[in-house]
Amino acid sequence: MSAEVFRSQQESLSASFRVIVPDLRGHGDSGTVAPGQGIETLSEDLVALLQHLELDSVVLVGWSMGAMVGWGIIRQARERVAAMVVVDMVPRILSDESWPFGIKQGKDASVFQRAIAQMSDNWPDYTRIFVPRIFAANGSDQHDLIDSICRIASRNHAESMAILWRSMAEQDFRSMVRELDLPVLVIYGRHSQLYRPAAARWLADALPRATLVEFSQSGHAPSVEEPEYFNQVLSDFVRGLTPGDAPNPATLH
Repeated sequence: MSAEVFRSQQESLSASFRVIVPDLRGHGDSGTVAPGQGIETLSEDLVALLQHLELDSVVLVGWSMGAMVGWGIIRQARERVAAMVVVDMVPRILSDESWPFGIKQGKDASVFQRAIAQMSDNWPDYTRIFVPRIFAANGSDQHDLIDSICRIASRNHAESMAILWRSMAEQDFRSMVRELDLPVLVIYGRHSQLYRPAAARWLADALPRATLVEFSQSGHAPSVEEPEYFNQVLSDFVRGLTPGDAPNPATLH
């Protein structure tokens, strides 16, 4: 998704915080992703943005793929990050015998290959397949919302989406999150069609300093499905951070 999908957060939180919502490469108004690039490239882009804007003690908010980008940012520039918010995402999306918490229906790598082929062949049609799965299956009639999100997603660059999907399937941040010594807010939707609540609980248990919050009316997109509650939870989390949460660059390597 592009920055447009976070309009509620921008409007609500900008009165109290500096809110920066970039279009990731391949999304919205940003440039494309080239073959050989991937999640690490997006993280490098945002580290460059933090450096350009001379930002420190930032709170990263990563929804879905954005969480992987956020973990990549921390890997490259931990000294600039005070805390992180992970929204309905896991550190590895491909399941296997030792990892049952990947994306639903994703135990077979061929599932990802088929999705990549669909993205490349007809991205607008693929958005019509995928976007309804973002929301709670038992929610009320959401045709207008689905149409709006499809419109936003359809602007993305098809080949970039395929490249990034392939890159996501290759990522594994499980070891990293176990050692991530900074405050992390883990948010999940009870009715997510993509990830199980047990996956969020695993992540919260693995992280040394995690707070877990369930959104009882949401699927994969709590910031869109329950925006007022999401904004309040996010605001409370950021206000609850102490000066000691900001990293000391002199102690980091």
